[in-house]
Amino acid sequence: MVIINIKLFSIFLLVGIIITLSITYYIMMDGRLLNKHMETRTSIPHGPVPFDRVAEEVDLDVVVKQWGKRGLTLYLPTYLPKGLKLTAIYGKVLNGEVGNIIIVVYSNTGTKKIYSAELTIQVVPLPGIPWYVTNSSKEKMMKINDLDVYLNTKAPYWDPYGEYSKKYGDYCIVADMQIGVLNYQYCFAPIFSEDEIVSILKSIKPVASLP
Repeated sequence: MVIINIKLFSIFLLVGIIITLSITYYIMMDGRLLNKHMETRTSIPHGPVPFDRVAEEVDLDVVVKQWGKRGLTLYLPTYLPKGLKLTAIYGKVLNGEVGNIIIVVYSNTGTKKIYSAELTIQVVPLPGIPWYVTNSSKEKMMKINDLDVYLNTKAPYWDPYGEYSKKYGDYCIVADMQIGVLNYQYCFAPIFSEDEIVSILKSIKPVASLP
């Protein structure tokens, strides 16, 4: 019986590693490919990975506590205009432990769907920002709170379910920043001004665990 449990644990661990590596690779390649293509309807699009299909909804405090034990600190915005509220967090859970990749969903309608939300934040361990500026008319690097931030004001949006395009069209606004070993990729629906986005990014704070 013990041998069977060990085998099952090994299988689940291997599956978790494969999923983590696949999603990390996708996020890195997504940024690089998007920058290499011209801005057309046939260009390589951007959007949050379909993480809710392989992960599950997790509690914010659980993420903060478990990440804290691994030396990871989660930073989230405290300024939320247009009635935004945190509605869901998705993470891959193995043996009760939330993995190091999550997607945070914000909405002003209460939706928990990644492709219907006004703002999603992908948080993933990366060595740095996986983007570079190739089109100065829509992309730029800027400094916010002494952090480098990549901003793309018209990034083609990948929407396999058609939910996002019905509400917002074919584009989103991408802001990407690196804090320590974690990369934060914000995907805004095009209802926010650049000033609002900058204010949101300026408001990020480390999330404290509840007592």
